[in-house]
Amino acid sequence: MTDQKRPLVLLDVDGVLADFVGGVLEIVEDVTGLARDREEIDRFDFCDALGVGVDDARVIKRAMASRGFCDCLAPCEGARDGVRALQEIAEVRVITTPWDSSETWTYERESWLWRHFKIPAKHVMHVREKFRVPADAFVDDKTSAVREWRDAWPDRFAIRWNTPNNARDQWDGIRCSDWKWLASMIDVDANEREFYASAATPVQSPKAKRLAEERREVFGDHKES
Repeated sequence: MTDQKRPLVLLDVDGVLADFVGGVLEIVEDVTGLARDREEIDRFDFCDALGVGVDDARVIKRAMASRGFCDCLAPCEGARDGVRALQEIAEVRVITTPWDSSETWTYERESWLWRHFKIPAKHVMHVREKFRVPADAFVDDKTSAVREWRDAWPDRFAIRWNTPNNARDQWDGIRCSDWKWLASMIDVDANEREFYASAATPVQSPKAKRLAEERREVFGDHKES
């Protein structure tokens, strides 16, 4: 694959690269005195999932917006090696939503990405409407964000990164939670990428179906993982 044909891949941060839930659970324990399990957070509204009261929720969210929270998040397991492998075959850019109530979030996020992944600030986009940014592939753990992006770019790879907090969401597209499998999808030529992406849409050409089945036989199917 030549440099001119390297696909452009957009990666979300929280839940894909950064262990946001782990950071949240530490604050929840500090505020409530109770250690909770990450599997309990089965939706994006973590306070609702954990049954946290209004007053405690206010304290927790204030702590999350404070200086240092974003910077102290741990990388997700396997993410550093996964990103390095992806960078060998694709142009990787980060697309993340800013935290408006935090004065230091943007700076800390860029510093964190450089420290853990050597991703420079010029390759980081702080975007509220991610669906407006085109690419060959988009990876995010928020189902609504992936759905919006797929609607805007139906011939590209819209990939939902599976986590406990999106397990309850309805999603009929490509799902993944394995970096090697993700790289296998990206490392294809432009024509095959277009046909395979179409296999996740209601309209499936015979070639799209054949390519999809061939890649599932080799790499497995993470749509149900």
